[in-house]
Amino acid sequence: MVTGRYILYAFGCLLAMWSTVFLVAYLQMAAFGLFLPFTAPIMVIIFVAFGKIIPSSPGGIGTLHYLILVVLMSFGVSKEVALGCAILMHGFGFLVEVGAGFAALAFSGLSLGGVTRRAEEQA
Repeated sequence: MVTGRYILYAFGCLLAMWSTVFLVAYLQMAAFGLFLPFTAPIMVIIFVAFGKIIPSSPGGIGTLHYLILVVLMSFGVSKEVALGCAILMHGFGFLVEVGAGFAALAFSGLSLGGVTRRAEEQA
């Protein structure tokens, strides 16, 4: 049964996750010398989150870059710097997602080959 305590825990985890995502986006922008207001990484993450639901190419290549470009250029960042930042943000996010997937496989005692065999058997 879900009680108020578990909802509070879930909200706390959600708040910690989004805060970490915004902080990482801010630090990635800072790596490019972009010391923009904290609303900039918040807008970037919101646009990227909505952009992931748009049907696009595998991995969101192009769509996510364009959305990050639009947001950063609205803060006065040049197109070249915004594109470089978009490529870094997308690449870093991709590596984190793949790393988390492999860690989850290892933690659950599965292997990529085992999962592939199971999928082929069910098909």
